[in-house]
Amino acid sequence: MVEAVLRPATDDDAAIVWRLRNADDVRKASFDPTPIELDAHRRWFHERLRDGSTRLYLVLDPARDPVGFVRFDVDDDRAEIAVALTAAARGRGVGRAAIRQGSLAVLGELARVSRVVARVKPGNAASLGAFRGAGFREAGRDDDVVELVFARDDA
Repeated sequence: MVEAVLRPATDDDAAIVWRLRNADDVRKASFDPTPIELDAHRRWFHERLRDGSTRLYLVLDPARDPVGFVRFDVDDDRAEIAVALTAAARGRGVGRAAIRQGSLAVLGELARVSRVVARVKPGNAASLGAFRGAGFREAGRDDDVVELVFARDDA
């Protein structure tokens, strides 16, 4: 498996994450495809960094340039994951590695979290493959969403 290098996001990373979240192909894969205004994103981003229930990591390439992010929103014993990569980083195992490494980090850091949950559109084969390749298993499905889970027991 490709190794992902993750680092915690900082206040200086707001614009990087905003560009990733607003990329056309990322917006199409999102449950809310509406473009995000930069000022609103900056407020959201800085709130997330200060919120103890969010973990946000940048995914770095071998030159240590950001090529994506992995975010975890913690609620009780679960953490919901969101991921976005640049087009150039996709299809090489980077997403799968970042998903697994980030999930293991959150499970290791937060004892109360027993599972990481991903929600993916059924037609998003690339994301479904990345999550399955990272060790997530399907926990439920309907016409709008596939829910995948990586539990502490799977780590």
